[in-house]
Amino acid sequence: MKRKITITIGRKNYSFLTDESKEKVQRIKDVVAEDYEKFAHVIESTDKKGVDDLLILMLLNHISKEIGYEEALREQKEKNERLVVELERMKTERGEIAG
Repeated sequence: MKRKITITIGRKNYSFLTDESKEKVQRIKDVVAEDYEKFAHVIESTDKKGVDDLLILMLLNHISKEIGYEEALREQKEKNERLVVELERMKTERGEIAG
């Protein structure tokens, strides 16, 4: 069942409906708060444009992190594939030696 959550960024509240767990929602709120602290100094005023700039910076930061995670995952998958090939090669060699 969806419930309403509110996330505060600066002095503005943003409300959403979600069916995510309370733990995940809290983690999202924590990350938003961390990002706000990280980028808030960039805002020169508390007007709407300042909040928009902050949200864009936060979005870009998260996209950058996501791309980094995707690259790390791809590299790990490639490493795993190489290890599987090496393991199969070793099994074959072992079988030839034993046989």
